[in-house]
Amino acid sequence: TASAQVKAAEAALRRLQQGREAAERRVAESRADAARVADVLAKTDIVAPIAGVVTRLPVQEGEMVVMGIQGQLGTTLMTISDLAAIDAEVKVAEADVLRIALGQPASVTLEAIPGVPLTGRVVEVGASALPVTGTGAAAREFKVKVRLDHPDQRLRPGLTCDAEILTAERQN
Repeated sequence: TASAQVKAAEAALRRLQQGREAAERRVAESRADAARVADVLAKTDIVAPIAGVVTRLPVQEGEMVVMGIQGQLGTTLMTISDLAAIDAEVKVAEADVLRIALGQPASVTLEAIPGVPLTGRVVEVGASALPVTGTGAAAREFKVKVRLDHPDQRLRPGLTCDAEILTAERQN
């Protein structure tokens, strides 16, 4: 009986040792998995190429995002704007666009800040017309960018404005 009890105790000891070894393997596997996840996380840091202010954040933490591949756009995570240099994008009719040149002075007024004209200069003139929207045969328009000389700190992307561009000046 004592011999049978010793054999049973030895078998129980072997089962416990095997259980401990299995638990050690599970711990090692979990550590390896944690290291793999930490490596993947370290590779998913996205650093912006510019410093600025987040002006649009369409996704929140925990949402699924898609990486862009082969001409398909991915998910836009955020829009970062450099508010130190603000451009006003205006539409200019095709009848007037040929008189506009880089460097011409402009005066921009915003609906959000009425009565406060902001000065600037033309920095870009669209090379082709903007797509026509709607069903009517409207005149073509071109995008012109005016960089503001001294942007107001209250300005934010997306505000609407009107611009007057000085294309020529004659004395007397």
